[in-house]
Parts: sequence; structure tokens; C-alpha cells
Amino acid sequence: MKISVIIHTINPRLDLLLRVVDALRAQTLAREHWELIVVDNGSDEPVGGRLDLSWHPRAQCLREEKRGAPWARLRGLRAAVPCTVAVFIDDDNLPAPDYLEQTAAIAVEWPMLGAWGGCVEGLYEEQPPDWLHDCEEHLAMRTCERPVWSAFVDFRSMPVGAGLCIRGAVAECYIDRSVSDPNFWRFGRQPGRGVSGDDQYLCFCSQDIGLGVGRFPQLRMRHIIPSGRIVPKNFLQIVRGNAHGAPLLRAIWDEPRGRGDKFYWPVVKMLAGMLCYRRMRRRVLMAESRGELAALVEARQIRNGAAKKAQHP
Repeated sequence: MKISVIIHTINPRLDLLLRVVDALRAQTLAREHWELIVVDNGSDEPVGGRLDLSWHPRAQCLREEKRGAPWARLRGLRAAVPCTVAVFIDDDNLPAPDYLEQTAAIAVEWPMLGAWGGCVEGLYEEQPPDWLHDCEEHLAMRTCERPVWSAFVDFRSMPVGAGLCIRGAVAECYIDRSVSDPNFWRFGRQPGRGVSGDDQYLCFCSQDIGLGVGRFPQLRMRHIIPSGRIVPKNFLQIVRGNAHGAPLLRAIWDEPRGRGDKFYWPVVKMLAGMLCYRRMRRRVLMAESRGELAALVEARQIRNGAAKKAQHP
């Protein structure tokens, strides 16, 4: 089995990145079974010269000048393929010591899954405000008491980007779609566009090739949350980007549409936020509604463009 661990980083806080590397160095899985790929996504000060990866026999630091999560993912995956499993670790993720060992076991025991993850616990650098407890999911926090999986992309079973594991076949599908899908670049935070959804895109790739998605309690990850990320202005930008990515992805993939894919629903949420909530909770609902409305407008533009192209090829 070949497991490729891919770290995407851009202008990192070196102390956090070193903690991530130390967590990987402490993995119980023998190093001959996995490799380490660090993708420096155009950092102002190159990362390679500041990291000591000599402890791993198969470690490399690559440079990707085009900034943005999709470019960094592709750079790492192209270096990793062919692989059995690729594992995405952010530069603020601390995997449990047995994370890779458990990943390998799941890959064998659950052959019907193409993408999976686990529990993500927040590790805050300062005491989080009370309002954050109701919306931690926007910071990729997830709990999981028992294995949950599905043959289709569903919120209850869908893993988040922190510690996301994908099979090599899903990685190849993702690489292929970067060429064949004109909407590929709409997802993943990048300069001038804060829309998320690149991790969900990988889950849809899994579904596309007939594999499911899941989450497992034995995969444990701690996500370091710097104090600046929970400043209201910064947090609301994250909320809006998350709310934009999910419905846009569903619309492009032509998933069955529910109330969340109707224009009236974000408006209803917005009105409910103004009437029923106060302070930060109201601002979070407003940010979600604006993100969803922007996604529905963009999805309609894409569909109209596709229809015109079909009429006038």
C-alpha cells in the first residue's frame, strides 16, 4: 500500500507547520508505507528551506506558483499518483498518532468507499466566544460516534477537507476533471474568490466512479484555530464562502434540488435572521443567505450559458 500525505501551505506560521510535521513524524504506520509531499503554494518566503524533512526517506517539498487550493491539490496529486490513498493535511491539522494506520485499515475494510474522513476537534489558541458554538461546522469541526457512510454525497456522511482521504482512482478522476470540466476552477479558495467546495468536489468525483463516502470515529484530528480566524469579519467571510460552494456544486453536478436550491429559501433565511435572532447569530445567517443567493445566481448563469451553447454550437 502506498499512502501519499499531501500538505498544502501558503505563507504559513512556521510554529504551526512544524507542529503538523511533528505529528506526522509520530505516526505509528511504518514510513516505508507512506510518503510526504509538502506543496508550497507560492509563499513569499519559500517553505522548503525552513523545514527539516530528512527524517522521512520519501519526503519532498514542491513549489506551486499559481496560488489557490485547486492548484496546490493538483500539484500534490500529480506527484502522488499512482497511489493507493492520498491524505490531505492542512498546515494547521494535527492528526492522531495512528491516523495513517487507521486510514490504511479503512482502505482495506471498506473497498466500496472512495473518500472518507473522521472526527475533527477544534484546538483554539484563545477561548472562543459563546456565539461560535452554534456554527463551528463552518470551521470544519465534525463529531462522529460510529461509522457512517453512503453511496452518494450526503452531509451526514461527507468528510471535510481536514484529513480527507481519497483512493487513487478518485485522485485520477479529479485530475482528469481539471481538464474536462470548465467549472472545475470555481471551487477552492483562491485569490479574488473565497468560494469553498473543493473537498466536496472530490467527494462527488468518488460518487462519479461508483464509490461512496464516509466518516469514521477512529480517525481523529485536531484543527488548530488561530485567534484571527474567529474575528467576526474573518469568520463571516468563511461562512459566506462555505454557503456559496455547496449549492453551486450541487447545481453543477445536477443533483436533485430541494428547498435549499430555490431562490426563495435564502430570502426566507435572511428574513428569519432579521426577525428572530440578534447580534452574531443574525450576522451568520445573513452571511449564509448571501452566499447561497450568490451560488444560485451563478448556477443559473452557468445553465443559461450551457443552453445557449447547445443551441448555437
